[in-house]
Amino acid sequence: MLLTTTVFLSAFLLFQVQPIIGKYILPWFGAAPGVWATALLFFQLMLLGGYAYAHFIVRHLSWNRQAILHTILLGLALISLPITPTDALKPTNAETPSLHILLILMTTIGGPYLLLSATAPLVQRWHARLHPKRSAYRLYALSNLGSLLALLSYPILVEPYILLQSQTLSWSWGYLGFALLCAGCALTLYHSSRELDTQDIGQASVHTGSAPTKHDQPTWETALLWLLLSGCGSGLLLATTNQMSMDIAVVPFLWILPLSIYLLTFILTFDNERWYVRPLFVALLPLALINALRLLYGGIDLGIVDQVLGYSLTLFICCMCCHGELSRARPTAHHLTFFFLVVSIGGALGGLFVAILSPALFSSFYEYHLLLVACYVLVGFVIARFLITQDAFSVGGQLTRSFVGLCWAIGLMSIIAGTIVLLRPETWLEGASPNAGVTFARWQIQMRMGATVMGVLVLSALELWRRSRGVAFRIWWVSGKGFARTSMISVAAAGLISLAGGLVWLVSNDERRTIEQDRNFFGTLAIKEFDIGSVTHRLSLTHGRIRHGSQLQFYQTWPTTYYGPQTGVGLGIEHHPLRSDATRQFRVGVVGLGVGTIAAYANAQVDPKRDEESYVTVREVSEPDYMRFYELNPLVSRWAKTRFTFLEDAAARGADVDIFEGDARIVLERQLAQGEDQRFDVLAIDAFSSDAIPIHLLTLESIQTYLAHLNVDGILALHITNRFIDLLPIVQRLAEATNLNAIYIENSPSASRSVSLSAWVLLTRNQAFLDLEIVGKEEREMPGAGPLWTDDYSSLFGIVEINPARRPLG
Repeated sequence: MLLTTTVFLSAFLLFQVQPIIGKYILPWFGAAPGVWATALLFFQLMLLGGYAYAHFIVRHLSWNRQAILHTILLGLALISLPITPTDALKPTNAETPSLHILLILMTTIGGPYLLLSATAPLVQRWHARLHPKRSAYRLYALSNLGSLLALLSYPILVEPYILLQSQTLSWSWGYLGFALLCAGCALTLYHSSRELDTQDIGQASVHTGSAPTKHDQPTWETALLWLLLSGCGSGLLLATTNQMSMDIAVVPFLWILPLSIYLLTFILTFDNERWYVRPLFVALLPLALINALRLLYGGIDLGIVDQVLGYSLTLFICCMCCHGELSRARPTAHHLTFFFLVVSIGGALGGLFVAILSPALFSSFYEYHLLLVACYVLVGFVIARFLITQDAFSVGGQLTRSFVGLCWAIGLMSIIAGTIVLLRPETWLEGASPNAGVTFARWQIQMRMGATVMGVLVLSALELWRRSRGVAFRIWWVSGKGFARTSMISVAAAGLISLAGGLVWLVSNDERRTIEQDRNFFGTLAIKEFDIGSVTHRLSLTHGRIRHGSQLQFYQTWPTTYYGPQTGVGLGIEHHPLRSDATRQFRVGVVGLGVGTIAAYANAQVDPKRDEESYVTVREVSEPDYMRFYELNPLVSRWAKTRFTFLEDAAARGADVDIFEGDARIVLERQLAQGEDQRFDVLAIDAFSSDAIPIHLLTLESIQTYLAHLNVDGILALHITNRFIDLLPIVQRLAEATNLNAIYIENSPSASRSVSLSAWVLLTRNQAFLDLEIVGKEEREMPGAGPLWTDDYSSLFGIVEINPARRPLG
């Protein structure tokens, strides 16, 4: 009972701390999706360290020395408590955020997390020592159950009711309780070690309890398979989380859901073999991958439920296949710690691939595409090896025949669907741009060439295997068993061609208008060109799949997209009562640079009633306008200066424009601490990560910081355009809490002037501005107030719109 309680509690604490510490440091790095990816990498690396530590002491230390060493380390780790990060750890610039996150996590939770990670394999090995006839892998399933409960309880019981500061303190007390329990386990082992010294510790076999033999020793091929299967599952976890966070929101729920699915597959596959029905899940795998292609093609135009459930289902089936095959290949308990060590190495490599290597190697989120192909290839390899090396088709069982038939059906469905697309491209091109036909024609040629090469490779590999085994030609190629083996592998190869072809098409279709693309910690940025040769010829900056600004090439000084003169920010700047005073400097602050569109208002007058030639004119002033932009992403700053001209044009009109790099919240707070309040007349909050909401910029504390930088009659403009999240109730509650008037502005789009539908809320005490006729004309009705977001509390539950019919598009 002591051992099981310790394993369960260690797993619970191990995964409960992940969303706690992740949410704590998320605002420090601009709420970027890369924060959670880097945190997951840290957790996997520490898990690897814990498993390596457990493997080392089991291999090299006696039982009583293991107990003594582990107890000492448990005591030393208590020095790290409580785990609340201090403000001194906040970043001072946007450089090397991944390394900074790893340093913060190592400083705050490194020691406790390492020992929690080591508990599962170590205590399971102690369990195998003390109870050699019981399965140690059931404890592994129990630890995964504790992990799953920790994750599921966080968004339901912890986040809504416990303040963030209290969460870190409560977890610290929980770790103290765990340390006492684990020390009790070590004491039990210490006292029992003398009585058990003569026993063979290898007697604890997972299935039979028999002593280990030479045949039980894992081969390097088996270890490599463990490594690849665990790495593929881990990589898919991070890649799926990135996909969902990029398009919806960077919040604990969308971290927890994929991680919970990942753990659930471990629980099911390692608890009992009956949960992983190989024929069923192998047959479902192609359907899951087709679903992934559908999600990638539909993108953010799909509903939030469709995206979340679709990505979750694909992750579940892929991880069931990877972890199911991993479970079937697991060794006896004698090699328990080695198995866990290899699995943790694979998990860490998967995390490194997604969090570190992919941003350096790829200009977009292509790791998800590659990992889908890797999952198909890995599972296909395992099944092919089973079919070839085992005399599977001589076993006339109904299960085998059903398995073959089901896989044949799924494979043929995929091939038929692919053939339809090749012969009738309009079924695939429906809704795509006119230029997509050229891309599709090129893709057809690539796929036909790829299918030919794949066919030759498959047939050559099978023939080489036949000759190496000395199987007669007629028996292999003509007999029933030979035909079944060959046809199964051929269908799998055709499925691989279809999958890879679909992904190649998606990438080609997505990049057809891209003239430059790059990626860093904060996401994928691309510059795309539209409507070449027309008056609406423009360059657009996209972050992920969301447009973050455009510039017309014929009318480069026009404010476009979400920043036109009848948008909230346009009204706030153009019609601010103090702007008419040409003798004073008009000061504007902007959180989020984009392409610098708001700089179009600097020393300029924008009148939507005038024709094209006089739409934007120079404003004659004795004191130039001042605009300060706060931008987290260095790549955005570079492209705004080099690929777009809004900033340059504003400077040419005599305006004073500068850019501060770093998280705006941190920079503004430090400026206040140094007595440098900016006295802005208008402060626009326009910071988005793809379509994700930067929650830390919409809390009570953040609003109070903004107000401290505003003049008494200043206007705070909040950009809340979003597909799925209705932020109006949140902003209304913030306005009430700070005694501000809230005006909701939702403008009409204008295709001729490249102005998009957008939603802004203006918060102000400026009565003269509120009384303006044009402001009253554009104002929309505000809803009732929602919950009050603070740095200690925020939740998207209740403001997510399942069917966002009225929401403006980004």
